[in-house]
Amino acid sequence: MGRLLFKNIIFTLFFHIAVVTTYSQQHYVKVSLSYVDIPLSQLIDTIRVRSDLKIAYDVNSIPFDSLITISATDRDPIRLLEVLLPDSSVEILHDGNQIVIREKSIQGERYFTLAGSVVNSKGLPLPMVNISFKNRPLGSVTNDAGEFELKVPVNCFGDTLFFSSLGYKTVRTPVYSTNRLIEITLIESSVSLPEVTIRYRDVDEIVDLFMENQKVNYSEKSILFTSFFRETIKQDNNYVNVSEAVLNILKYPYSESFRLEHVKFIMGRKYRDVEKMQSVNFRLEGGPFYFSRIDIARYMDFFPAKNSEKLYKYKLDGLDYEYDRLVYLVSFEPIDDTGDLLYKGVLRIDTESYALISALFELTKNSLRNSKKYLVRKESRKIKAKPLYAKYSINYRPYEDRWVLNKLRGELKVHVNDKKSQEKSMFTAVTELLMSDFKRAGKIRFKASELYKSKYILTDEIKDYDPEFWKEYNVIKPDESIENVFKKPMGK
Repeated sequence: MGRLLFKNIIFTLFFHIAVVTTYSQQHYVKVSLSYVDIPLSQLIDTIRVRSDLKIAYDVNSIPFDSLITISATDRDPIRLLEVLLPDSSVEILHDGNQIVIREKSIQGERYFTLAGSVVNSKGLPLPMVNISFKNRPLGSVTNDAGEFELKVPVNCFGDTLFFSSLGYKTVRTPVYSTNRLIEITLIESSVSLPEVTIRYRDVDEIVDLFMENQKVNYSEKSILFTSFFRETIKQDNNYVNVSEAVLNILKYPYSESFRLEHVKFIMGRKYRDVEKMQSVNFRLEGGPFYFSRIDIARYMDFFPAKNSEKLYKYKLDGLDYEYDRLVYLVSFEPIDDTGDLLYKGVLRIDTESYALISALFELTKNSLRNSKKYLVRKESRKIKAKPLYAKYSINYRPYEDRWVLNKLRGELKVHVNDKKSQEKSMFTAVTELLMSDFKRAGKIRFKASELYKSKYILTDEIKDYDPEFWKEYNVIKPDESIENVFKKPMGK
């Protein structure tokens, strides 16, 4: 393919201030139903349509394929859902016409929170450190201050937790009930070529071996991810929008790249203070939809497609360590930087399995000059927007004998000049996606009515829930400035 599927990510500029609708009604449209052996997920979807409720649920929390026989006339939809989901492990939250069905905490400690920080040998905090279990599909990552919180099932006692980062030796630590607050120190790994015995390979051969080994390095089964998504927007030095969400992402086998990922919104929270946003309402369009489809190892972005013109040239820039594995550093850039959406960056490819473990990349300068039609959409000719950079990172983590998508990060900086008000601003948008947990999807499928759409704006999809509703979900711990934002009243 050679070009990223997310080339149409739109960072949207609106001159007019948007109005967010809130719901206060507590009386719902009553529904009548009569079905024999209807799947529970289809029945919930029917209730959603007939009652005009926004119903979201984690597919891990309910027996979605259970067959239900029902006959009900003029029933309150909330009471009906409670009858359909009598299991004590499930709870139904409702705020206006926003309904969330989720797993409920049970009495007794089922999870505990393992918190702490990660520093280097000089005591400086390390951001974006990967945190994962050796034998469990559970993980997280440190924030910009090197801090983390990980909600751990009690049955993980005795398991080994891994802390790994680029250029550092991996630290392993056992998890016990007493280890609630820990500090991890990572020691730098230096690669001295005379000490490393490795067969020299031509860089094009390394690229070919990555493509040849895709099927054995990545999943050949559909995977259901439980994911955490965060969008932050700053105007100059002020946060003007912070939105977070828990998502289900259904990813199909890596050999079937024609089957695109599907995203299901579960729940979210937001802080939005449009009063701080001067002149322009800067909003991110379709974030979860597009970011779920950033997967270089699946779509072979930056790699040559069969019978197609080669877009990128490669260079071997040495060796490094990641996950205690020796990796090739393969830099790439366009053969012909035409100004179309093209990228430059570094790919980190394992020297043994030839799996892509991580990548850093950004739009080239020529691409930035011509990127406005892709990155920015605006409603007023009086507003001039100039993208200054668009940078991304992607990382995979090991699980059993495969590599699984772990985290994504994107950062866009745009200079905005509002000629009407004669005001200039710098907008910085950061998007993060963490795959905190996953399992084989089996027969799980999402209906079209449940899917997060490309036109959606996350902050518009979220109704204001209290910050406690994350419960057992793992999230990227916010840095101190974002924490202060969430200490203020929610919504606006």
